[in-house]
Formats: sequence, structure tokens, C-alpha cells
Amino acid sequence: MKYKVSVKQKNLTTKEEVLLCDQIIEAEKNVHDFHFSFEEKKPYMGTVEIKGDDKGCTIYRNCENRSTLDFILKQKTKGLIESQYGILEIGLYTRHYDQKEEMITLIYDVMHESHVVESYRLSIKIRKVV
Repeated sequence: MKYKVSVKQKNLTTKEEVLLCDQIIEAEKNVHDFHFSFEEKKPYMGTVEIKGDDKGCTIYRNCENRSTLDFILKQKTKGLIESQYGILEIGLYTRHYDQKEEMITLIYDVMHESHVVESYRLSIKIRKVV
């Protein structure tokens, strides 16, 4: 089905907010899970795929670097970033994850050992196009 998808990312440390997607795309969505992909807006210019359900989500990103980030509410997980220099593993902690009818909200920390390096909020609005 076609959906109007808006994806915003806010760095909670610097307060910088970026609109990553504002498009009509094909997506799979029901009460318990979702799956869609989109082309990021400039300056990022990558392809992003997001899959999720009631418990968490995974974000795959493919541009100059490839990354796979897994998020599960109130759990520490690992993210992998592949670049020309090799594979970097980062720690993630999901502080908030909520999937409602037309809104998905994810708040997470990027960790180095036990210290928070950055914090982000990802807000996804997904509305069916009639």
C-alpha cells in the first residue's frame, strides 16, 4: 500500500533536527509490524530500510557507510557500521520505543563503554494515502 512517510531525527544533545524523509512510498504496515524503505534527503543521500514490530525495530542504512542498528526497548544492543576502514561496533541503549497507529517514536543513546556519547529521537509518521 502507499503511505505518506515523514522521518525526523533530532540529536538530543545538540538539539539539531533533520528531516530524513517526507515522501509517498510503498510500505507494509499492520497493527503489529511495519516495513518500508526510502531515499534520504540531501545531504545524506542514502537508502534506509526500517523493519519493526511491537518490541523494537532494525534500521539498515546504505550510503558511503553501511550500518545496521537494532533497537529493543530498555535493552542494550549493538550496531554495526561498515566503512572503507573496516567494521565498527557501537553500543546502543533504547530508552523509549512506541509504535502507534500512525506514529513510531524511538529514543536511544549511542554508548561508549558505559558512557552516553549521543542521544537521538527518531519520529516516524506513517499515514495511508487514500
